Amino acid sequence: MRGQLTLFTLYQSPSDYPCKLVVRRWTVGLDPPAKPGEPTPDPNPSIVTPLTMQNYMAIYSLMYQLGLTWLERQRADDPTIVGVFL
Repeated sequence: MRGQLTLFTLYQSPSDYPCKLVVRRWTVGLDPPAKPGEPTPDPNPSIVTPLTMQNYMAIYSLMYQLGLTWLERQRADDPTIVGVFL
């Protein structure tokens, strides 16, 4: 693919997985089927795990080991979003 950004969004208790931590992969790209600059979600979550501090730490550790950078959620984001790994 020509130009693509993959990011992983960490959710806490989203409506489809209450009381769980969920990581979903999103792709922002230039190539079809994506619209330029529009995020496209992966249909299945990458990670679904019980909502515990130990699991938070395991997710952060895994993402940092992959070389990803953490960004806190923005005020306009859905309240279930904790942040994003880029």
